[in-house]
Amino acid sequence: MACGSNGTGTKKVSEDGSFEVKINVSAGDNYYEIIEQDTFSFTPYPYNFGTIKTDASVQLSCLVLSNRLSRNSRIKVIPIGLLNYQEFDQEKKLIITIPKEKNERVIMATDILDLVTKYPSLKSMIQEWTLGKCGLGCSRFESWEDGNAAGLWIQRNLS
Repeated sequence: MACGSNGTGTKKVSEDGSFEVKINVSAGDNYYEIIEQDTFSFTPYPYNFGTIKTDASVQLSCLVLSNRLSRNSRIKVIPIGLLNYQEFDQEKKLIITIPKEKNERVIMATDILDLVTKYPSLKSMIQEWTLGKCGLGCSRFESWEDGNAAGLWIQRNLS
């Protein structure tokens, strides 16, 4: 379900399961956040972080498992998983993706089960970094879902 414009300004969903992500933070960039007048820093981003902008001006958060991508670049990706968590008592979802083009992939996982089987520590690393980036006790893990659940959540938000 690729996200793109059909010329009328509305998003369309295609059949191949891919969509476009705009990269906001490149892998390796510093993480910092201003929380109630304090600047909180954490280790650099271990992955590319981007967003899908929906028609409702909601931005869906995406992690792109690839080599470092330039900030503000765009890439077609396929969802392979969805991390559900709470941060500062707000429900959050992080879509885990891989590049659509096979030659742009750095891992050879095509779904969440494949990720866990071929790269056993990667899922834990994603979860721990995401939950730890806001500080001690500010976030809580809820669940992992597969790429189909991620795709359905994206589709609901594009409608």
